[in-house]
Amino acid sequence: MYASQRAGLASLVFVEAKGNGIDEGALNAITAARKLSGPVTAVVAGSTADAAAKAVGKIEGVDKVIVAKDAVFDHAQPESTASLLQAIQQQESSTHVFAAHTAAGKNIMPRLAALLDTQQISDITAIESEDTFVRPVYAGNAIAT
Repeated sequence: MYASQRAGLASLVFVEAKGNGIDEGALNAITAARKLSGPVTAVVAGSTADAAAKAVGKIEGVDKVIVAKDAVFDHAQPESTASLLQAIQQQESSTHVFAAHTAAGKNIMPRLAALLDTQQISDITAIESEDTFVRPVYAGNAIAT
C-alpha cells in the first residue's frame, strides 16, 4: 500500500509573478518539490502570468505550467489565490503543495491548508522523504524533523 502511494506522488508549486518574471524564491520551492518523486506542476497567476509562465517553463524539473491569467490574482490576495490552488490541487491530484517563503506564500498556504483540511508545514529547510521534513523551531534554536 505504501509503495502505491509513493507512485502517486505529485507536487504543485505556486509561483509568484513579479512583473514579467517570477519571484526568485519560487526556485527554492521548485527545488524542494523536485526532491519528491513525481511530476512537478507550477501555477502562475495574474495579469502578467503569460510572461512569467514562459520563464517557469524553462526551469528544469517543471513538468507542467498552469496559467491563471486574471487581474484578480495580481496581488496574490490570499482568499482568491487559495481557492484557485485548491481547485488546481484537486484537478491535478497533487499530494504536496509548495510556495516560496514570502509574504504571499505565508498568507496563502494556511488558507489553502484549511480549505484542504490538512496540516501546513512552514519554514522547511530540508526534505527527507514525502512525509518527513526538517524545520527550525524555538526561534531557530532547535531543529525539528
